[in-house]
Amino acid sequence: MPSSTQHTIHGHHHHFGWDNSNTPVLTIAPGESIGFEIVDASGGQLTVNSTVTDVPGLDFGKVNPVTGPVFVDGAEPGDALSEGDDLLEITTDKAAFCVPVPQNGRLVETRVAEDDVVHVGDVICILEVNE
Repeated sequence: MPSSTQHTIHGHHHHFGWDNSNTPVLTIAPGESIGFEIVDASGGQLTVNSTVTDVPGLDFGKVNPVTGPVFVDGAEPGDALSEGDDLLEITTDKAAFCVPVPQNGRLVETRVAEDDVVHVGDVICILEVNE
């Protein structure tokens, strides 16, 4: 985890499947950073010693575990966003990077709620950029 991370959600705070009744394990304020210790997509069922023959034996009820959830106080629809500000920080055990706001504008809509799980390709918010 980067040394600037103020909070950490540990890997044991995972569950299998999205459920909005899960209580947040942490609430953070605007500007605070959080690191996630995540469980791999196989839910720990595959290891460096696994082979293709292990795949049919996967319990697909344990695939794509979710870590958290986290409640973030702060951004509401209509809030101003500045180009280059951190919109999202992604941290894994191998890398950490921030996704910046692409242009000055405002947050129009958030499409994920407090306990939602976000997958690759999901729209998380709508930004209106200043021309």
